[in-house]
Amino acid sequence: MFRSNRITRGVRRPMVALGCALLLAACTTWEEQSSPAPGNRPVKMMRLMRTDYTTLVLENASVQVDSVVGARPKTGWRAAVALADVKKIEIQRDDPAATFWMAALGVAAGFFGFMYLAVAGDAS
Repeated sequence: MFRSNRITRGVRRPMVALGCALLLAACTTWEEQSSPAPGNRPVKMMRLMRTDYTTLVLENASVQVDSVVGARPKTGWRAAVALADVKKIEIQRDDPAATFWMAALGVAAGFFGFMYLAVAGDAS
């Protein structure tokens, strides 16, 4: 007998994409930080909100004297912002609890998806 794989292919890809999106979103979170002291070691990712409410994300950012210096993520260009122009500083940190729960949810979704495909495949 011939079995159609249209259902299997049509369901598998969106489930995998959804699982990956959920896992990627839960790995990190932005944590607000008070004004850092000059000379601290560089931070992997830093998000600055300026006094005009625009945001700027910097990689390997550190505070040097009276400004925050880092590189733009996509271009790698060096950028510096005066501390007087910064309203809020946020640092990107790993969130182990959210990552654990999203991984557990992904495993459960994969299990139930597999069971659905197994039952739907037998019914046809």
